[in-house]
Amino acid sequence: MAGEIMKEKLEIKRINFLEHGRGGAITYKTMAIAIACWCALLTMLYGLQLSREFMIGREIKNTEVTIATLELEKEEQLRLIRQSGRSNVSFTSKDDLASIVASRPLWSKVLSAMVSNRPAGVLLEVFNVVIDKDRGYEIEIKGVVKGQRTLNNFLMSLESCGEFTGTALVSSHASQTEAGETDFVILTCPVNIRR
Repeated sequence: MAGEIMKEKLEIKRINFLEHGRGGAITYKTMAIAIACWCALLTMLYGLQLSREFMIGREIKNTEVTIATLELEKEEQLRLIRQSGRSNVSFTSKDDLASIVASRPLWSKVLSAMVSNRPAGVLLEVFNVVIDKDRGYEIEIKGVVKGQRTLNNFLMSLESCGEFTGTALVSSHASQTEAGETDFVILTCPVNIRR
């Protein structure tokens, strides 16, 4: 008898860990659905991360292109500054940039001064601006004039008005289109015509 009692006490009962004490039991089907949902969620998060990485990569490429373009523009501006003869240019100083902009003539004032000093009979055809290392801005004026005296008056009025300096007649010859007209080329430099 004691042996039978011991046998009953030693008997192991099978326990189902998937069952809840209260409510329904967790089945393998429920577990499979939960695992599938979890995998779908992780896959979706991974896809979002990949798309974000793609977008960031594209932004990095666009930024690199912009940087390369700005570097080329900076090199071009530095080359132009070196050609203009200005030394010790530092782009870290706002004063240097402001002085570059401030030293440019205001072209509307240059044209206005030129037209106001133009005598009757002078036709201005071409107006070219050349940057010279020594003289700064140099203006090449091409046109047609009726009579040599009118051309001389135009040269003297440009030089005497005080807004141009170094005015010189480069060439003049009889016009091929109209009799009595002279084609001319004048070089001059604007002074004190600033913003």
